[in-house]
Amino acid sequence: MLRLSAALLGLLFASPATAQYWATKEICDVKAPQIHASEFAPATEGDLHARAAEIPNSVGPFWKVVAPNGTVSHLWGTFHSNHPLILDLPGPVLDALHGSDLVATEIDGIHSSRRKLEIRQSGLEAWRPARSGFDFDTIDLPEDVIDWIKSRFAGLNYGRYALDHLTLAAVAETLLSDPCNDFAYGTFPTQDSRSQMLTAIEGIDYMPLEAFDRFAKDLKAPEHDLLATSMIAILGPAFNPKATPEARATLFELYLSGRIGVMMAWEESYLRSILGVCARVHLARADGYLLNQRNKEWVQTLGDTMLEKKMFIAAGSFHLPRSEGLVALLRAKGYTVSRIPLER
Repeated sequence: MLRLSAALLGLLFASPATAQYWATKEICDVKAPQIHASEFAPATEGDLHARAAEIPNSVGPFWKVVAPNGTVSHLWGTFHSNHPLILDLPGPVLDALHGSDLVATEIDGIHSSRRKLEIRQSGLEAWRPARSGFDFDTIDLPEDVIDWIKSRFAGLNYGRYALDHLTLAAVAETLLSDPCNDFAYGTFPTQDSRSQMLTAIEGIDYMPLEAFDRFAKDLKAPEHDLLATSMIAILGPAFNPKATPEARATLFELYLSGRIGVMMAWEESYLRSILGVCARVHLARADGYLLNQRNKEWVQTLGDTMLEKKMFIAAGSFHLPRSEGLVALLRAKGYTVSRIPLER
């Protein structure tokens, strides 16, 4: 499963994506979201629910945020997918977005100038120096995970050996893309992008929580290779060619029913089955950056805006739970944050 915690920044390159060979329409096109408990193996459904119960604020993607002065905002946990079932936002969520003064998403997908667009499309910072001698096969990951990652790059028409010429930061950012989004790439927005699109259509003010080139700037230095490697380690297993339509249907059902903690517990269990004892180290290091650090910076970016404006904040669902999540951080700032149950 691909992480919901990470911003879907889009691919580093300008060319359209083509589907990875195993990510067929049959696997990707979920018709009926439902739990297939056998997909949780080696864990059981009971195991995952027990672990999820220990994660604070892990039930429900929709939250009401009341400022000390009474101003009401909303927090929505997104799924970075362009599938119609995910794009069909619940009525109360749409009402909150339409009634807001200001909408915030993780990043702004619209470039503010032609120059910034050219910089982004060039991908110049993604490449290692010529004849660097780097060999991606030497990265400390299981051979099958390395092969899955190579297969993803081959499916994107960059070739399996492009990995030897790209920085680890560029590889990690590219792996944030869901191969099931490939089929409607450039046609259907992701759920996050749809929220931003609605602000433009309806004339609602908009702000990003971070710059579009955040990853490129944070991870480009060699001293951050360890962090980039951990990100690759937790993202690479999502490209397992043994993926099934039942697993995706289960993931959709968990999200649509608000069982975010179960999704997080399932991810950890799955990573342990692939990466062994290293899974916990990689997950802790990656989450420290992808979730914890970014959550704190986002709350700083928001500042006191929710005292002045009714906001609709859309961020990946994994950003909401835990003691370092957005729900807890906003409460620590004096906001009253309460879950809004959603009917299906």
